[in-house]
Amino acid sequence: MARIWNFVGKFGSAGSGNGQFNTLCAIQVSGSYIYVSDRGNARIQVFNKTTYSHVANISLPNSGIPYDLDVDSTYIYVTDTVNKKMHIFKIQDFSLHASFTIREYTSTGGIVTVFCVSNAYIYTVSRSWGNEPYMYIYNQGTYTQANYYSLSVAAFNWHDMNLPYKEIEAYVTANTMAGISTPLGNIGINDGFNAVAMDSNYIYIARPYANLIAVYNRSTLAFCENFGSGGINNGQFNTPTFIAVDLSTSRIFVVDSNNNRIQEFELVIGEAPAAPSGLTANDIGGRSVQLNWVDNS
Repeated sequence: MARIWNFVGKFGSAGSGNGQFNTLCAIQVSGSYIYVSDRGNARIQVFNKTTYSHVANISLPNSGIPYDLDVDSTYIYVTDTVNKKMHIFKIQDFSLHASFTIREYTSTGGIVTVFCVSNAYIYTVSRSWGNEPYMYIYNQGTYTQANYYSLSVAAFNWHDMNLPYKEIEAYVTANTMAGISTPLGNIGINDGFNAVAMDSNYIYIARPYANLIAVYNRSTLAFCENFGSGGINNGQFNTPTFIAVDLSTSRIFVVDSNNNRIQEFELVIGEAPAAPSGLTANDIGGRSVQLNWVDNS
């Protein structure tokens, strides 16, 4: 069966207006909306998932700068790298619900990503250059730190595409942290990008320097395919750094960072076209030939 990732649509351009971006970061899709961390413009932008129309801007308190985000059915969770805070906004009206201080593994700071959220806990991963990543776990509601764990550097090895989600997922499950068995948030790996996302069937890995998306079977970790190439046309990328899955449709949204846009794709599976039969060629003079075949459509 042929597997093709069809380009569905795109939105965004460089700038500071609504629907424009300056240093794109994380992306999440939930319900009817797409949430995008527009770091250079110090805001979260919210878009209609179907029309790509701009819905709202969310500003962080105390001149905060967003990096990563996650969304559940009630709240939007945003990490603020300036104030070392996590800000939680209501999904209903995008108003601020709560803020709390988040831990960084080193005093010099680092990237803090929202790994996943549940009814009981919020999981973050702190990663700084040259240091092992740490997972910090906070209680929902009180936002106090519940625990923290050192994670293997190997789990964040950019070159081993099998490890990032599977190792963390197994780790969370084995330790029965809030009973999470299928965390679906993003996790930062050692180049600082939230390059991994997954649904019930596949693991998707954005490879910024190869300008492609790699797709793996979630159960077997078998490689399925790559898609994309470098460029500015539809289906091409210039440093794809973040990726999100719409779990209701299994469509994926890719942050095409240096093209300042978001692209949407869907997987189409069908029969490969049959090769023509009865192919013949007639010399019609000069350097031209006439091809004849039986239509197999």
